[in-house]
Amino acid sequence: MKTPIVPCPDLDQARRHLTLLDEDAASFVFQTFDDSKRNDPSLARVLYGTLDEYAAELTDLNQKGAGVFFLVNISKNGRRKAVDITHARAVFREADAPDLPQLPLSPHFIIQTSPGKRHEYLLIEPTEDFDTWDRIMSQMVATYGSDPNAKDRARVLRLAGFYHLKNPLKPHLVRIISEDGGLPYPLEHIARHIPPAEKNRMPAPPVGGTIMEGERNSRFTSLAGSMRRRNMSEGAILAALREENRRCCPPLEDREVEQIARSVAKYEPEPLPVPGLIQRSLEKISIENIRDAELQAPTYAVTQLVPEREVTLLGGHGGAGKSILALAQGAHYAAGASWSGFDVRGGRVTYISLEDPGPLIIYRLKKVCEAYDLPLSSVIENLTILDGSEADGALCVETNEYGVRSVVMTPLFEEVKAAVKGCGLIIIDNASDAYGADENSRRQVRRFIRELRSLARENNAGLLLLAHIDKTAARYGANGNTYSGSTAWHNSVRSRLALTEKDGCVEFVQEKLNVGKRLDRAVSLTWHEGVLMPAGGTFEAMETERQEDMDKAAVLAAIQKAIDDGESVPTARTGPKTTQNVLERYPDLPGHLRGRNGRELFYGALTALHREGQLTTEEYTTAARNVRQRFCVGCAAHTYTPYTPCVELTKPTQADSSVAGVASVTGTDETNETDAGEILEVLE
Repeated sequence: MKTPIVPCPDLDQARRHLTLLDEDAASFVFQTFDDSKRNDPSLARVLYGTLDEYAAELTDLNQKGAGVFFLVNISKNGRRKAVDITHARAVFREADAPDLPQLPLSPHFIIQTSPGKRHEYLLIEPTEDFDTWDRIMSQMVATYGSDPNAKDRARVLRLAGFYHLKNPLKPHLVRIISEDGGLPYPLEHIARHIPPAEKNRMPAPPVGGTIMEGERNSRFTSLAGSMRRRNMSEGAILAALREENRRCCPPLEDREVEQIARSVAKYEPEPLPVPGLIQRSLEKISIENIRDAELQAPTYAVTQLVPEREVTLLGGHGGAGKSILALAQGAHYAAGASWSGFDVRGGRVTYISLEDPGPLIIYRLKKVCEAYDLPLSSVIENLTILDGSEADGALCVETNEYGVRSVVMTPLFEEVKAAVKGCGLIIIDNASDAYGADENSRRQVRRFIRELRSLARENNAGLLLLAHIDKTAARYGANGNTYSGSTAWHNSVRSRLALTEKDGCVEFVQEKLNVGKRLDRAVSLTWHEGVLMPAGGTFEAMETERQEDMDKAAVLAAIQKAIDDGESVPTARTGPKTTQNVLERYPDLPGHLRGRNGRELFYGALTALHREGQLTTEEYTTAARNVRQRFCVGCAAHTYTPYTPCVELTKPTQADSSVAGVASVTGTDETNETDAGEILEVLE
């Protein structure tokens, strides 16, 4: 008997296969089994990690006779039980038979597992909707001939680049034979073309139950009509009828079966009602002006904290003070005054309360205005409060039509759209009341955030969405990930803020900012008469940071002046000719950076500039042919721009904390009117 020789796997093919499936995945679940009938248990492994991490082990197992497989869907812990699978990322067909009907959608890629057999992948946006996914996979078996054993959510499929060894004397390289580069489909898009099998009546290859003469045509026409109403193609109908014909006694001639399929396929299918789905088209972007392309600097409703035209999540557990904080920022925006040193654009604000009633919001606003000493006239003129706490405050709800779950925006959302026109800052309190769908559904969360982002962009406004987080995360921090539910809450927004507790103090932190430089420090807050305000050290810290920026700018300017004058600025810190000694000749260097007293500050700024890449060093040869080192100013792309504050940073006083007020709201069936006179009465 010949000893099988298995060539080395093609690891590039394996990497490409995994990248095609999910280019963002950090780890995959790999499974190996003995490919032959001997079922050697020593070849069975489950490995969880990267391909590079297990390449050697998988190669060794494959060459010993193991087939190499991987988990198509996403496991939360590297295990393969159904309860461990959190998201589906592909619909697939294991096509082992010839002449199967063509899929109604083009596969994103096809893997040939052995001659005449293939795996076809339809990529989907990661989804937790396994009810729909399971029934689509059942339809793939019933209508499109996929292997009945290849429809479960924990299914593993062969990994390209390794060898199929069921016949060890003829190893076959599993390989990619087609890829189209298309984007993943939303699951509902696939459901339109491959309608999910009905619950409790899952179509399956018929077993038993003979169809007698006299029943055949009516049974076939009924089955074909049912399939056509669900938008099945003529080929799919014919494949199902041929399978059904095997139960007939005697069977119909194939031309009669073809005629039934052809006739029924002429009818228009019933539209699949999937309400609320966004129909978007792709826009071709011209790149003719690429040479002149520049990235527009981001703009902010609240500088660095709340970008305009985006949704910002503000998280905190119940009672953390997020409503008070949001109301304080809204009031400052209305007055055009900075909050804790963060400048605001200023203008109209709408605060939408879906949780707390209007009188409570007014009382909180009173406390905010008193604590920050804000001018009531500005607050009343520019701040609008909408009270939706007594109504069903959901701005969106979930629907389930034909097994496809989707999100539809409610009439209340349309009401909000009309109310916020022209506002520069929109605050929604809070997400749990506004979002009436499945918080664990990535697709639904993304749809909701897209609608809110559109609202922000229609008004060129910043949108602040308040959200609850669990108390453990709020107390101990959560590494920038403090929101419950689907990861889409974290990934869909471009800006995230959170109120957390640390050592008994409240900290206001920025967890994410994709449109600009993220704030690298926490703002310490303290409670003062029921209002969150910056703690005493905050202003001193900001002033220190500003002074350090000014010192770096001064040192950089002095070095540039010396270089312009033909001076070599040495890197030495000791001896007769140090960096500080040379630069003291130039008036650009401030007095507090000179001499012994200024030495520590001077070299602190110099070190920071060097670390940031604003300064580099190079070797040069002196006239005496000695090799020395000198400083050079970094490339223009990194030229340091000194920090210039928009306002003087001081502790809040009556003079500098002027901030805007609250305006009245027109009442509707869903929102309660908050009268301007009532506001004045409460505030005064």
